[in-house]
Amino acid sequence: MSSRGGKLVIASVAIVTSVYFGVNFWKPIVIEQLRKDGNLREDIKIDQAAIEEEAQQPKSWSELRQKFEAVVDPEKNFSAEDQKGLESLQKRLEKNKAFFDELDKEKKK
Repeated sequence: MSSRGGKLVIASVAIVTSVYFGVNFWKPIVIEQLRKDGNLREDIKIDQAAIEEEAQQPKSWSELRQKFEAVVDPEKNFSAEDQKGLESLQKRLEKNKAFFDELDKEKKK
Protein backbone atom coordinates (compact mmCIF):
# COMPACT_ATOMS: atom_id res chain seq x y z
CA MET A 1 0.00 0.00 0.00
CA SER A 2 1.37 3.37 -0.95
CA SER A 3 1.92 6.11 1.54
CA ARG A 4 -1.00 8.12 0.21
CA GLY A 5 -3.28 5.07 0.17
CA GLY A 6 -2.29 4.12 3.70
CA LYS A 7 -3.08 7.60 4.97
CA LEU A 8 -6.46 7.47 3.23
CA VAL A 9 -7.32 4.12 4.81
CA ILE A 10 -6.25 5.27 8.28
CA ALA A 11 -8.17 8.54 7.95
CA SER A 12 -11.28 6.69 6.74
CA VAL A 13 -11.15 4.22 9.62
CA ALA A 14 -10.64 7.04 12.13
CA ILE A 15 -13.61 9.01 10.74
CA VAL A 16 -15.96 6.02 10.67
CA THR A 17 -14.92 4.97 14.18
CA SER A 18 -15.35 8.50 15.53
CA VAL A 19 -18.83 8.84 14.05
CA TYR A 20 -19.93 5.41 15.29
CA PHE A 21 -18.70 5.86 18.85
CA GLY A 22 -19.84 9.50 18.92
CA VAL A 23 -23.39 8.53 17.99
CA ASN A 24 -23.47 5.72 20.55
CA PHE A 25 -22.14 8.04 23.24
CA TRP A 26 -24.45 11.00 22.60
CA LYS A 27 -27.65 9.09 21.73
CA PRO A 28 -28.75 8.30 25.33
CA ILE A 29 -27.78 11.77 26.53
CA VAL A 30 -29.78 13.53 23.81
CA ILE A 31 -32.83 11.30 24.29
CA GLU A 32 -32.78 11.87 28.06
CA GLN A 33 -32.58 15.64 27.61
CA LEU A 34 -35.41 15.63 25.04
CA ARG A 35 -37.53 13.61 27.45
CA LYS A 36 -36.81 16.06 30.31
CA ASP A 37 -37.69 19.04 28.11
CA GLY A 38 -40.89 17.38 26.88
CA ASN A 39 -39.75 17.59 23.26
CA LEU A 40 -39.43 13.85 22.65
CA ARG A 41 -41.80 12.73 19.90
CA GLU A 42 -44.29 10.16 21.08
CA ASP A 43 -44.94 8.70 17.60
CA ILE A 44 -41.42 7.25 17.42
CA LYS A 45 -40.81 4.25 19.66
CA ILE A 46 -37.45 4.17 21.44
CA ASP A 47 -36.20 1.00 23.08
CA GLN A 48 -34.85 2.44 26.33
CA ALA A 49 -33.39 -0.89 27.47
CA ALA A 50 -31.31 -1.18 24.28
CA ILE A 51 -30.06 2.37 24.68
CA GLU A 52 -29.02 1.74 28.28
CA GLU A 53 -27.25 -1.48 27.30
CA GLU A 54 -25.39 0.34 24.54
CA ALA A 55 -24.33 3.13 26.84
CA GLN A 56 -23.14 1.09 29.82
CA GLN A 57 -21.95 4.29 31.40
CA PRO A 58 -20.84 4.43 35.02
CA LYS A 59 -23.70 5.57 37.27
CA SER A 60 -21.63 7.96 39.38
CA TRP A 61 -18.23 9.58 39.57
CA SER A 62 -17.21 7.25 42.37
CA GLU A 63 -17.98 4.23 40.17
CA LEU A 64 -15.97 5.77 37.33
CA ARG A 65 -13.08 6.51 39.73
CA GLN A 66 -13.19 2.91 41.03
CA LYS A 67 -13.07 1.52 37.49
CA PHE A 68 -10.16 3.81 36.61
CA GLU A 69 -8.26 2.83 39.75
CA ALA A 70 -8.89 -0.84 38.96
CA VAL A 71 -7.21 -0.31 35.60
CA VAL A 72 -4.27 1.54 37.15
CA ASP A 73 -3.72 -0.87 40.06
CA PRO A 74 -5.80 -4.01 39.48
CA GLU A 75 -4.64 -5.89 42.57
CA LYS A 76 -6.09 -3.37 45.05
CA ASN A 77 -9.09 -1.72 43.42
CA PHE A 78 -11.81 -4.22 42.62
CA SER A 79 -15.46 -3.94 43.48
CA ALA A 80 -17.04 -6.71 45.57
CA GLU A 81 -18.65 -8.17 42.45
CA ASP A 82 -15.33 -8.17 40.59
CA GLN A 83 -13.63 -9.79 43.58
CA LYS A 84 -16.19 -12.62 43.66
CA GLY A 85 -15.71 -13.17 39.94
CA LEU A 86 -11.94 -13.33 40.37
CA GLU A 87 -12.24 -15.80 43.23
CA SER A 88 -14.47 -18.13 41.20
CA LEU A 89 -12.10 -17.84 38.25
CA GLN A 90 -9.16 -18.69 40.49
CA LYS A 91 -10.95 -21.77 41.80
CA ARG A 92 -11.72 -22.96 38.26
CA LEU A 93 -8.11 -22.40 37.23
CA GLU A 94 -6.87 -24.42 40.19
CA LYS A 95 -9.23 -27.28 39.29
CA ASN A 96 -8.04 -27.18 35.70
CA LYS A 97 -4.41 -27.16 36.79
CA ALA A 98 -4.97 -30.18 39.02
CA PHE A 99 -6.73 -31.98 36.16
CA PHE A 100 -3.92 -31.31 33.70
CA ASP A 101 -1.29 -32.25 36.28
CA GLU A 102 -3.01 -35.64 36.64
CA LEU A 103 -2.99 -36.05 32.86
CA ASP A 104 0.71 -35.28 32.72
CA LYS A 105 1.43 -37.85 35.46
CA GLU A 106 -0.52 -40.50 33.54
CA LYS A 107 1.35 -39.73 30.33
CA LYS A 108 4.74 -40.01 32.05
CA LYS A 109 3.93 -43.49 33.39
